Amino acid sequence: MSANKLFIIEKNFILASSLRKILEEADLTVTGLAENISEAIPQLQNVSVDIVLIDIDTRYHSPPDAKILVTFKEQNPQTQILFLSASTDEKTVSLALECKSCAFLIKPYRDIEIILTIRMILSRARDRSVADTSMIVFQKIYRYDIKKQTLWKNDHQILLTPSKTRLVEILVANLDTTVSNHQICNYIWGEHRADSTLRTLIYRTKACIGDAIITNVNGVGYSINAK
Repeated sequence: MSANKLFIIEKNFILASSLRKILEEADLTVTGLAENISEAIPQLQNVSVDIVLIDIDTRYHSPPDAKILVTFKEQNPQTQILFLSASTDEKTVSLALECKSCAFLIKPYRDIEIILTIRMILSRARDRSVADTSMIVFQKIYRYDIKKQTLWKNDHQILLTPSKTRLVEILVANLDTTVSNHQICNYIWGEHRADSTLRTLIYRTKACIGDAIITNVNGVGYSINAK
């Protein structure tokens, strides 16, 4: 079975089961099914998926559901959204664009059509991954570009001073590991600095990137969790 993971949102259980069978026979892994967006989100929060296939029709999905989907995409930029719909009205197409859908298949579609579409999406994602080896992704929405020394939250760059950038860099390079105060000072300034100086830098950096991102570990050092 393929290591790539797919999730299906389809209000018709028979159609969802049929689609799941088609995909699994093509050696694609389906991790779950849901009837609607609200039902899918709790499941998607517990598993990492490559593509969410969603039968979308704005006549049956409420505006709050649409907003939830947009928010999910913003928080999970690596997850691709594939729209499947018999409807091509303006609201449906606009929602697909807002969610940055990677593809839009109009029902009824042929089995080979959806399989090839998925394989092309996965292939493009792998190509981006190879080209993006300088990018460290953590906590789903943050990316640190090692080459350019820039930090991004979703698609927005967080502007940092050189010392804040160095702080983030050493912590991101050691995700889930406590970096000692001594190591941090040497990396940023090349020498030991007073604890108060480091605490001030930590405080100001948290104000830029989010208070909960950097964790103080028993006064010994600091860390950033990968998840």
